[in-house]
Amino acid sequence: SLTPRVGIGSYDVVSPADAVERLGDPRFGGGGMIAWAARDGVQAVPEIAPAEPEAPTVPPTVGEGARFAGPVTDVTITDARLGLAVQYQPDGAAVLLPAYELSDADGNVWSVVAVVDDRLDFSPAG
Repeated sequence: SLTPRVGIGSYDVVSPADAVERLGDPRFGGGGMIAWAARDGVQAVPEIAPAEPEAPTVPPTVGEGARFAGPVTDVTITDARLGLAVQYQPDGAAVLLPAYELSDADGNVWSVVAVVDDRLDFSPAG
């Protein structure tokens, strides 16, 4: 059986600009993009001509003192929509929290919790 819904009150939310800043904050996931279904139905996939497979090659060797690429991607957020998202707690409880859906001009979408910092528990889980 499903657990009953229980009201948890109302919570203040951050601004859309603050939500964008949270995308770079590891406390808010930093897990990358979320694949969402197309909003206006199915999108056609362009025809791609078959290509000859390339011969396998050996990856380059990293030398001593080399710099390592970091997982940083710059994007321009073009839309922010406030909605709700499920957030799972360390004890397994599921809560429906305010969250922003942030998107760029290419249709990529990210989600970030919108609840203000002083209502969030940033202590390590476990």
